[in-house]
Amino acid sequence: MKAEVLREEDFRHLKLLMALSPYKPFASYPGVSVKQSLDYWYKIVLKNLIESKLNKIFVIREKGNLLGAIFIRYLKWDSKHFGFDMAEIPFCLFLNQNYSASQKIASVLLSKVINYSRNCHIRHLAVKVDPQHMDFISCLQRKRFKLVATQVVYYLALNSFKAVKKKYSFSIRPYEKKDWLKMSFLARQAFSQREYWLDRFHADCSLPNDKADNLYLRWLENCIKKIEADKVLVAELDGQTAGFICFRINKDINKIFTVHFGQVVLNAVSPAYRRRGIYTALVNEALKWLKNKNVSLATIATQMSVVPVRKTWQNLGAHLGGAQLVFHRSLKTGSK
Repeated sequence: MKAEVLREEDFRHLKLLMALSPYKPFASYPGVSVKQSLDYWYKIVLKNLIESKLNKIFVIREKGNLLGAIFIRYLKWDSKHFGFDMAEIPFCLFLNQNYSASQKIASVLLSKVINYSRNCHIRHLAVKVDPQHMDFISCLQRKRFKLVATQVVYYLALNSFKAVKKKYSFSIRPYEKKDWLKMSFLARQAFSQREYWLDRFHADCSLPNDKADNLYLRWLENCIKKIEADKVLVAELDGQTAGFICFRINKDINKIFTVHFGQVVLNAVSPAYRRRGIYTALVNEALKWLKNKNVSLATIATQMSVVPVRKTWQNLGAHLGGAQLVFHRSLKTGSK
């Protein structure tokens, strides 16, 4: 059994392999058909494939059919931030076979990606996988990938959403330039509190903590510049920045789906101002803005360990849209 680079004539078989996968993006969301989910997924794969010459899909063929496929995608932004080449594995697919056969296919495909990464001087690999994909998860663990986080996604239908009308002891307003220093300090405080939560970057001992801290500052900066977000709201109390929320309309997704998606990208509340209803108020204002822009479904991805965020969305009536286990592996020189 041998893994080779995807050829032009393989694309039709690749889409069939994707169609057979039970892990299609957004497929479980209301108003999204299986066909729409597959079309979106396939379009994103083709778009990502040509982003970098390092991006490859490796496949295992048998009698003209594909038994399995794996995608490695170079992470330009992450590589620049951390100072060394990094990549992710967006998917590893294989035909429904018995557990033993699936394990063998996954092992061959993963070995191919690891060897390719070393040859390309890629030093870090990340994989997000559905918890039910046990055959692939087992293979990842045998290949010395380490579980670093569990992410969950919630979605809320906005057609029945009604914003809470309540007078607050704090104000919520759009971001202004004068807010940056206080917001950056808040972000550094909130996202470096290891006793409350541990994101996948801080949980990975192969990644420098200072770089992981600064990652969120750069993310916030990109939200403010409207690269990652369409709107940023700030909660202010006693002249201090008590919290913020960044959100956007998913324009690329909405070109394919009849359902219009919006997303909360980044949010935080200062440790000094928690348990005062600030986060709930920020979410309410964000959802109200999205609903006024004709967004049908609002989503947020968070860590399983961030209980306040999960409780807030559940109390608003949000549903669990999916979960992913996040695995990392360092490929430093000399590792096998």
